[in-house]
Amino acid sequence: MRGPAILAGPRGTLLAHGTPAPLTSDLPQVGECAAGRDGAVLLARWIDAGGTAHTALRGVDATGRETWARDVPAEVEVAAHPSGRQFALSGQAGLEIVDQAGRTLVRAAGVSSARYTETGRLVVVDGAGTPRWAEPPRDG
Repeated sequence: MRGPAILAGPRGTLLAHGTPAPLTSDLPQVGECAAGRDGAVLLARWIDAGGTAHTALRGVDATGRETWARDVPAEVEVAAHPSGRQFALSGQAGLEIVDQAGRTLVRAAGVSSARYTETGRLVVVDGAGTPRWAEPPRDG
């Protein structure tokens, strides 16, 4: 089964199983998303008057219903495991892998970027730009 498609914008929509569903999120506009089969993370980014980057993260399930929310005063990249049950959040603070409810499963310092392959393997890049394979938590 293929995962959902998410249409970003002021009235975001999730397309799953051939049926459109509105995204229920408090974000005024969805700018990006990272999606897998069973869930996704919606993102909105902005820079405040002091020049600080911010990232708003909203987890949604396969029906488009918001399941968790987090606002981070930094730029965060998000990668979805193909299952949509785990998400890799990476940036200056390192790597954090969260589940569908936004609970932290793993934290690791020294990781500047992370991506899942189509088979669910996790590749990370350290601060020096060196890529390496990493073991994601089980139940991905």
